[in-house]
Amino acid sequence: MVSWLPYTIDTLIDAFMGFITPAYVYEICCWGAYYNSAMNPLIYAFFYPWFRKAIKLILSGKILKGHSSTTSLFSE
Repeated sequence: MVSWLPYTIDTLIDAFMGFITPAYVYEICCWGAYYNSAMNPLIYAFFYPWFRKAIKLILSGKILKGHSSTTSLFSE
């Protein structure tokens, strides 16, 4: 939310003010949103074991096996 809030506020306000935001401010806001998108996989990998298991299945190629559709990602 911290990464997207400046971009969202700038975009909403700028549209009503006649697009007066300097280009460098807009670029900083865009890069903040890009940073959020880049950090999401790391956050998921750090906090969610099911995400780590899914990534391991994909990277190892086991996702292409016939029985992969019945694989449980959640511990019970």
